[in-house]
Amino acid sequence: AYDLRLGEAARAAGDAPALRRVAHSLKSVLLLLGEDEASATARRLEHAAEAGDWPACQGPWQAVAAALRRMATGG
Repeated sequence: AYDLRLGEAARAAGDAPALRRVAHSLKSVLLLLGEDEASATARRLEHAAEAGDWPACQGPWQAVAAALRRMATGG
């Protein structure tokens, strides 16, 4: 939930460096939790945010956020 809040705040603020930091930490955590697809998406998000490609961040962030919500609710 914490990472979701951080990511949403970064997205709302248009803060690509902050979103990159969230994605960077999530890619490893998601991989450790067996969420391979979400981890790969977080990696794409990290690269897009690092490049400052804000439009390319939107879809991956939505997918990662959905995965975090699903995990938080046990779904």
